[in-house]
Parts: sequence; C-alpha cells; structure tokens
Amino acid sequence: MRYDSIKLTWSAVTGARYAVYRAASANGPYTRLVFTTSTSYTSTGLATGRTYYYKVRSYRWAGSTRVYGNTTAAVSAKPVFSAPGNVKAASARYDQIKLTWNAVPGAGGYSVYRATSSAGAYTPLGSTPSLSYTNTGLTTGQTYYYKIKPYRMAGKTPVYGNASGAITGVPVFAAPTGFTASSGGFDRINLAWNAVPGAEGYSVYRATSSAGAYTHWADTTSTRATNYGVTLNKAYYYKIKPYRTAGGTRVYGNGTSVKGAAAKATVPGSISAKAGSDREIVVTWSAVGGATGYELYRKKTSAGTYALIRELTANCGADTGLEMGAQYYYKVRAFRVVDGRRYYSGCTREVTARPGANGVLDRMMTIAAGELGYEEIKTSPGQEDGWTKYAIDYGIDKYSAWCACFVSWCAKQVGVRDTLIPKYAWVLSGKAWYQSRGRYQSVSSSYVPRKGDVIFFHSVGASTTSGNHTGLVEAYDPEAQIIYTIEGNIGDKVNRDTHDRHSGYVVGFGVNGGYSLGEVPTPAPRNLQAASASYDSIRLSWASAGTGCTYEVYRATSFQGTYSRVATTTSLNYTNTGLKTGTTYYYKLRAYRTVGSQKKYSAYTSYVSAYARPATPSNVRAAGDESGITVSWNAVAGATGYEVSRATAANGTFTLIKDVAAISYTDAACAPGTAYYYRVRAYHTEDGKKIYGSYSPAAAGQRPES
Repeated sequence: MRYDSIKLTWSAVTGARYAVYRAASANGPYTRLVFTTSTSYTSTGLATGRTYYYKVRSYRWAGSTRVYGNTTAAVSAKPVFSAPGNVKAASARYDQIKLTWNAVPGAGGYSVYRATSSAGAYTPLGSTPSLSYTNTGLTTGQTYYYKIKPYRMAGKTPVYGNASGAITGVPVFAAPTGFTASSGGFDRINLAWNAVPGAEGYSVYRATSSAGAYTHWADTTSTRATNYGVTLNKAYYYKIKPYRTAGGTRVYGNGTSVKGAAAKATVPGSISAKAGSDREIVVTWSAVGGATGYELYRKKTSAGTYALIRELTANCGADTGLEMGAQYYYKVRAFRVVDGRRYYSGCTREVTARPGANGVLDRMMTIAAGELGYEEIKTSPGQEDGWTKYAIDYGIDKYSAWCACFVSWCAKQVGVRDTLIPKYAWVLSGKAWYQSRGRYQSVSSSYVPRKGDVIFFHSVGASTTSGNHTGLVEAYDPEAQIIYTIEGNIGDKVNRDTHDRHSGYVVGFGVNGGYSLGEVPTPAPRNLQAASASYDSIRLSWASAGTGCTYEVYRATSFQGTYSRVATTTSLNYTNTGLKTGTTYYYKLRAYRTVGSQKKYSAYTSYVSAYARPATPSNVRAAGDESGITVSWNAVAGATGYEVSRATAANGTFTLIKDVAAISYTDAACAPGTAYYYRVRAYHTEDGKKIYGSYSPAAAGQRPES
C-alpha cells in the first residue's frame, strides 16, 4: 500500500475467476472494478487518507454465461504514506543535530518531532520539503529523540503517513582538524590545530608511546601550545579534545587522532644578509628554541671554503671591516649544550651580500648634486671639445665625452675610486671593470638599482663602440620603474635626467652596495611659456613635473630683479591678473612634492617674460553699401580705442585710415566697384602711451557701383 493505492488479496477458489467491487461506504453502492484470474488486486488512483470498501465475488463460465458464487464480506482500508526509511541523526556541531532520511513517494513534505526521552512526549519542531533537517540551539552532550512523519496536502489539510521509528542524537564537538605536532627547537614541541566552533577550550593529552597511557598535560583556550622542557630527540605523542561547560559540567567533544614529534636540533630559518654601515654586512636569522648559541660562517667566493668567524648567543651578527664592493657568502648553524656536550643543527641555506656603502655613497651623491649646472668651458662657440675639471683630473686637457670622467671624479672625492668605482674615461672600460668583479647587473635582470650605483647606456642602433654613456643613479621608483640620475656631459653640463628602465637606452648597472632606493627628486617643470591674455593679464603654461606636484609661480619686473611668489597651484597654467598694461613681467617656476611633512623642491625654471596688452579684435566684418564700406568688430576688454587700416590687396600695404573709440567705422572714401581689405587693432592708453594689441585678420568688402 502507498499514498494512492490499496492492495487486496484473498484465498483461491478452485476453478474460479473473480470480480472485484469497491464502494465509498460499507453499505455501498459497490461498483465493479475488474475481472481477474489472480488472487490479488491493487486499486490505484485513490485519495490519500480516504477509507474505501471492497468485496470480491467468484464466478465460473458456463458456456457464455458467468455463474457467480457467494460475495465476500466487505473489507476496508485507506491509502497512507509509508514511514520514511534510513532515518539518521548525527551531530552537526556542539549545539546542532542534523537529521536525514529517504524520500517517501508522493510525500509533499515531512514533519519533524522531538522528545527528550524515548517514552517522552514528542513535540513538532517544523516541516520541510527537503530530506534533511538541522535542529539548532541544543545543549551539548544531551540525548535527543526524533521521529519523522511524511504528509501530503489534500486541499488545505495535511494528510499524514506513518511516523518513522524513534532515533537518537547527541550534539557534540567535532574533533579539531589540522592537528600538527612538530619540533620547535632543541627542547620544545609545537602543537597546532584549527578552532572548533563553540569550544571554550581544549585539553591536551600526552604519552611517550603512540599506544601508551595518555595523561592530561594542559588545558588551553588557544589553538596553539608549546611543550617546553622535553628531551632532545625523544618522541612524544599527543591528542587534543575540545570541551564546553554545560550546567557546571565540562562536556568533551571527539578527540583528534594521535600525532607524534620529537624535539630536534632545528636549522635556523629566515636567514638574510644585508649591507649595514660602511664596510659592514649584517646577518640575521630566526631564533631556534632552546638553542645555547649560533655559529656564523663566511666565505668570499662562491667556490670558496666556509670558515667560522663568530659564535653568538643572539640571532644576528655584524661582519665588519670588509672590502667595499666585494661579495661575501654566509651560513649559520645552531647548537645546544647538554651535559657538557654540544648538539648541532644543520646549516642554513647560503645567503650573500656586499658590505654597506650607504654612508660613502650618500656623500658621493651629495657632491654630485653640488656639481649640477657645471658646464664645460669652450674658447669659441663652435668648439667641440671643451675643458672640464673632471677630464683634467683624469689627465686629459680637452675631452668632449667626459661623462665617465665625472663619475670617476665624484668617486675620488669620497676616497672610493679604484676600489668601489673604477677610474675610467671610456664607458666600455668601466662596464668591463664591473663585469670582471661580478658586480655588473643587466637591465633585463631582476636587480633593483640603488642610490650610488653607476648606470650604463647605449643608444639603440649604434655600433658597440659608439653611442655609449654613463652616470650615477640618484634614485629609483620601483612602481613606475623610472631611474633618476645625475650625469655629466648632458648638453655639455652636469644635469639631472630620468630614464624608463625599459626604454632600451639603459643597458645595465655597476653595483656599489647601497641599500637605499634614494629619494625621488622633484624635477623642474618644463616648457614654461608666457603670453598676454588681456590688457591687464598674462597667462603662463608649462608641462607637468610629475604626479603629485604643486607649483609655485614667481614674478619680477626685471630678469635679474627680486622674484616674489604670486601663486601656488596644482594646475599646469596660471593667469596673472591686475597687471599694468605694457609693462614687461618676468616669471620663474618651481615644483615641489610633499613627503611626510616636508616639501621637496625642484630647481627653478629659466625665466620667461611677457607684457599685458589688449586682445586681438574678433569677428571683424566689412559690408559695402551706397554710402561706403562699414567695418565692425567685437569689443575688446580694456581697449581705449581702435585703429582701422586699409589696403587694396589681402597681402598689400595697409595704411591707417581711422582711430575710433567705437566698434565700427564706415569708410566713405572708398571707390565703388573696388575690393578693399581692412584690419583692426585695439590699444590701451597707459601713462599717455598707447599699448597696442595685434592686428586682426583682414576682412574684405566692396562698395557697389551706382
């Protein structure tokens, strides 16, 4: 039987066949459903929960006539759901139980019932169309009893099937996941696991064999624990159980599987070697638990032999008095003394560094910056090879390609020429010097240039021996990958420049051991221009000095005069108003970036000059009629008057014909039938003097013939 069918069965009558009848009540009427030779019949398509009545009558054929026997007494049944099968209850977490079951054919949903004892009163929790239900808000460790009933809606009324048998569930903690046990050093073992939701704490149990007796070692609210004071190289075994207090009683969850570990002579981790102060390398590493000390080893070449240089109790050490620019290699191992015997860890991986040169490189770059603007001396304008103190220092009187001499000269001033930086006048010899010492890095490598490095250039498409250039790295912007330099022989001067690392012009770096990227200088704004904007204003414009720059505008009334700041702006233009018409003004500009609370200024631009004068008249028109040709234009701000000039050809000689205050003039002295060309300029009178603007484009007009 199922929710929409009833199965009938009866005993056989010898030689008989059967007719099956059904009615909606015991007293009928009964309607025949089927003739059958079987001793069973399933009545389908029924309404769930409704009672049906059945009778069966036997018959035999006599010729073509059915001869019936006695009819059975009426039996009744109603179609209902079967109980859900495979019902399971499992802890979902410390306060939840998840129920699951198999589907019941025809069920529209399932009602879930709960009790707190096997014989207790079951109360409904809720209904679900799903095949699972999670009961939340439970008490950890308590046993709960559940039954499931399927149902189907008949109109607005639920018709229930049989309930499942009672099943039990207990909400408990899951065992912690991710449990690990590992050596934390010579005398300790580190334990770690993932948090269990709802756990108030964790109990840690320890044994000295995996199958041994586990004793309670510690309680913790953390998901980490370190067992200190264990014996070196001895194995220990651990389990973790989460717990929660319910009604004053500690309720435990499931325990982890066993994890074993032993305290080992751990190799120090995270070793690094970095340049310290001048001629110094600082080596650091992670401390090893329980270590008595550390041994620091060094070699000077990659193929060399390591030698012990220091024994330390701290997890860092400085190696001093080193050769500037040389490469050094380091390893470290830890040790612990037990009963007078020294136990060693393995050695760390190899690390390498060059001694610090930041102090001397900072001084060198300060000297290089002090040379900005130095220009080679030439005795005549067309002379190619000029005199510089840098080439003279090298022993060359006049030398056009003095960029390398400048680098060498700067190195000499701080005492590192021929040790940290070569003495070179030919760019390729300087590059070869670095290559022979393993201190050259190609621009295509991952090397990050540092302040004080030497930079090498080669013009794209030039031969190997031509188009070479060199300079000093002042700073590097790793995000934009822009290199800021100070170079000799840039326009015959010492100048700052910037280079895109990927431009193709930069080929490599001579590595000098600095660790500072340098402070990105603020470049001076470029292409400063000044032009009259009106009779009393001048407009300045310039190219950007870079992202985040602010600009200060300075003005004077003579190019060698005192310049006063007139504006601060983040724009790339500025209009200076309220000026005196006809007076020449001189302007300079500088940029700055704000770094922390400090303003980092660029150099000033060269000066530019302009004077304010009236604008050019616009919309000049010439219209002829019988009275002459009328010339008109738009008014110009600040104009005292306008001068009208005329010519008989567009490119002819223009002659002044009228000075007017109005914005139109009728030329009555023009000949009919002749084309005339007119142009207009405005003027402003200042201190009795006319200050003129520019002429307008010519406008053509013709007086008609009468």
